[in-house]
Amino acid sequence: MKKIVAMLLALTLILTLTACGQSKGSTTPSKSGESAAGEETIVIKLHHAQGTAHPFDDTKQHPYQVAAEHLKQYCDEKSNGSIQIEIYPANALGEDEEVLELMQEGIVDMSLVMPTSKAAAVVPELNAFNFPFLFVSAEHGEAFAETEDAQYLLDACQNHDLVGLGFSTFLFRYPLNSVRDCKTVADFKGLQLRTMDSPVALAAFAELGANTVSMSFGELYTALQLGTIDGVENDLLTLLSQNYHEVASHLSLVPIWPFASITLVSQQTWDKLSDNQKQILQDGVNEAIDVVNSEYADSINGALDILKEKGVVVSEPESMQEFVDAMQPVYDKYLPELDPHLQEIVNNIKAMGTDY
Repeated sequence: MKKIVAMLLALTLILTLTACGQSKGSTTPSKSGESAAGEETIVIKLHHAQGTAHPFDDTKQHPYQVAAEHLKQYCDEKSNGSIQIEIYPANALGEDEEVLELMQEGIVDMSLVMPTSKAAAVVPELNAFNFPFLFVSAEHGEAFAETEDAQYLLDACQNHDLVGLGFSTFLFRYPLNSVRDCKTVADFKGLQLRTMDSPVALAAFAELGANTVSMSFGELYTALQLGTIDGVENDLLTLLSQNYHEVASHLSLVPIWPFASITLVSQQTWDKLSDNQKQILQDGVNEAIDVVNSEYADSINGALDILKEKGVVVSEPESMQEFVDAMQPVYDKYLPELDPHLQEIVNNIKAMGTDY
């Protein structure tokens, strides 16, 4: 029915242009220099996992939402309305894991900020991101995103009924616990820490002497409150927005686990787009990535200040190299599990980074 309506609208537009010459805005060129007039209207259902509200600033929206709305406006303007993006925040279309499968089936069209750790479940090539201390800074990650290695990983998505359009939000997950400051590897010994349910992540914290626990995200606050677990690890914005500081007050700025996201489109949706529309969507995503990176950087800095104001004790590692060295057994075990090209990419990423 949508296609029939779109065809009727297109026919009406053509008849109007024939009778009246030009319609206002009908010849506005897209960024690629082509007119989108007469192209079939494509409605893209866009998923992201966060709510619309900013976690701590009432004057702003969440970085994901800001970037999504930027993309929506960009595509509408540059395509003369032939690309209509409908934003579904707060997992309205399903949890990330569900959305990945729905995109492969062509039911959901797009995810703007999908964690690579989750996307790796359906695009195993993305396990190249799944190593501790892989990136040393957000700038390191953003520089990698412009390389041929990054493009190789994006292209690999098409082997799995998805199209990768870019990487964003190179953040770090920091440990927060209710027991003690953690400045050395020895300080982590015996702590009950919840981390991602990933063999590599579990192995990384085990190398620090922590006892790792797998637990649902929604159970963490209560588990910390009851002492079932001693700590969690996540990016600063998430730690603040989930109010974990109310039940745990020791934050260690040890960036053990990098966090990156990928923008994905269903292959079925991508195939419906004209070449012009594909270029517009890609250009829009490039701008949206810049937006979400910038918004997140500002928010992360603000989150750390607020955590300190709320009584969280922030500790710096005495020797970052000690932590990096402690992760070598993780690389020795899991890096050989990747194919040689992916191993090379991991080594190239590490080589791009500077010393801590």
